[in-house]
Amino acid sequence: MRCRHARPARAAIAALLAVAAGSPAAEEAGRERPLDLGIEEQVGVRLVLVDFLALDRRGRTVPDLAAEEIVLLVDGRQVEIASLDRDCPAGSADDPQPRAAPPPVRFTREPRKIVLAFDYYHMRHAAETLDHALQALDRWPAGDEQHMIVSLGEALRIEQPWTSDAAEVRRALERMRGDPDLYAAAHDRLTEWPFFERVQTLLDLLERVPGRKTVVLFSGPFRPDGFFHDPAHRRLAAISTVARAAIYPVDTGGLRTLVDAGPPRWGGPSELRRLANETGGRMTSDTNDLGLGYARAHRDLGCTYTLGFHDSRPRPDVARRLTLRLGRAGIRVIYPEFYLVRSSAERRRSLLRTAAVAPRVFESEAVQAELFLLGPRSGRHWRAVLGAEVRLDSLPPGGGEDWTFRVLVRKPNGTLVRSVERTLPERDASRVTLFEPLSLAPGRYSVSAVTAPPGGAEPIAASIAAEMARVPRAEPFLVGPILGSRLPGSAAPGEPSFEPLLRREVEQGSSLESLTLACVSGAALPIDVRAITRELVGPDGRRVLAFEPEPARLPDRQTACHEVLDAIPTAGLEPARYALAASAESGGRPLSGGRAEFTIVPRSTGPPVAADRQPGPSLRRGKPPCPAVTVGRAPRPSPPLGRRRSL
Repeated sequence: MRCRHARPARAAIAALLAVAAGSPAAEEAGRERPLDLGIEEQVGVRLVLVDFLALDRRGRTVPDLAAEEIVLLVDGRQVEIASLDRDCPAGSADDPQPRAAPPPVRFTREPRKIVLAFDYYHMRHAAETLDHALQALDRWPAGDEQHMIVSLGEALRIEQPWTSDAAEVRRALERMRGDPDLYAAAHDRLTEWPFFERVQTLLDLLERVPGRKTVVLFSGPFRPDGFFHDPAHRRLAAISTVARAAIYPVDTGGLRTLVDAGPPRWGGPSELRRLANETGGRMTSDTNDLGLGYARAHRDLGCTYTLGFHDSRPRPDVARRLTLRLGRAGIRVIYPEFYLVRSSAERRRSLLRTAAVAPRVFESEAVQAELFLLGPRSGRHWRAVLGAEVRLDSLPPGGGEDWTFRVLVRKPNGTLVRSVERTLPERDASRVTLFEPLSLAPGRYSVSAVTAPPGGAEPIAASIAAEMARVPRAEPFLVGPILGSRLPGSAAPGEPSFEPLLRREVEQGSSLESLTLACVSGAALPIDVRAITRELVGPDGRRVLAFEPEPARLPDRQTACHEVLDAIPTAGLEPARYALAASAESGGRPLSGGRAEFTIVPRSTGPPVAADRQPGPSLRRGKPPCPAVTVGRAPRPSPPLGRRRSL
């Protein structure tokens, strides 16, 4: 077989040989017809910003450095400095000392952005540490600070979002002091990898905040776990440059005595010292003034430098070493030792991780998350289902690419209870719905739904907080009414399948049903429930429709539910807000139910709904069959199975 590119290739070689031989004809031919070898080279130039601090021999800030005095090396090779920015209104300021009074207030060009991070994996004396943080806030106010408070434990928890209100910061610290989800939680672990993951997530979150930030990390000694953590340290240092966030660790062990376990370690834990050195921060140890780390961070932010250089050959997602040298003697430079340039794929993954931890930052009306109760599974657990939805009609087209949809359920301390992730293709539908069954014990939970839509630059998310009471024993109770629709087919004979309604909007003429359950668990005798009534109330408070009352007989010594299914005639309802209420009576005692509110909207034309059921909602598993129950915002059932939304 003859290659059709062979002749042009021979011609190109001949032309090159002629040019090498100095042939004038060949040179003229080359000028008339440029040689096209079909090779394209793409060169991306990135401006990299590096924040650093300059101190003299006495620890005072140096306010008068010039670009000509700085030499910058990347992987050992010198690069040209493109810019140097200085923000040093405090001038030459002394290094704070334990219990020392703060200097006069000097405002910086930008607000000082300080993160107070409390590492419950390693932190000792949590209550005393929070008290020291409160004292530092009282001693070092300047009026231009913005604070954020986070805790590192089973997950990264944002205890206080960014605020310039010092009173809000104090209230958050005081609340944390009495929060059993923090101080009474089990923080045992086999390795230190969770710590590094939490810190990376924090840096990913701070990358979205413009300007320089400082993380005052209250932590303590690390336990040897037998793993090699150099790659984790290197990556954290590189991401800190991208996020423009230096870490200032504080060893909360303070001045250790001979009765403390383990040998004395002057200078604090080596892991924390390395974290400070490689991210451009400073270590605070061997002192009982735990607020000194905050004071140092506050002072250092009053005199900062930012240099910029162009990376003409970036290596995406590869940490590269930085070296800063000064031509002036007696000056110490503190700077991050690595940097990296994120690829588009890695940046997308980073944003998804951040959105899963801090969904409120990415809140969008296009995403909906709910936690539905399906009734009691046993005397100690509830049958529940996760529900989440993404409206695609409000999102940009994705160009046919797949996308990820993730729903998470966590306990208040951050422990992950269930994580559901689907990779979904782009569909010709107005929205995509996902359901996942699960069993939950009574308690408080947070639910978040996160997705990176096709063609979207950033993820979008939704979050709620849910609270479930104990399963009542030996007495009947009502759950519902619940809005939704019966699905075709059943998992077993006599077991209906019911899909709850995620959004409380229904088009005129659409199928809409309501489900009310009378349940009992652990009764000594069969229980009769009389007159399970349901009525539909219009926007003016008047009754629009009343359904036929229905009695129920619940068996003894087992968990069981009696289901009442009603069809709501939406075609005969005018567009407005409606409410469906339920009640019953047992043994002369009234059983109060809840109210399910919904809105009737005019019928519209649009693409169909795509419901993702892979492996499926499985609302029909287990016995007894208890169809899906949503807990509304209106009056709680008896006993309360209420749901509260987290803003």
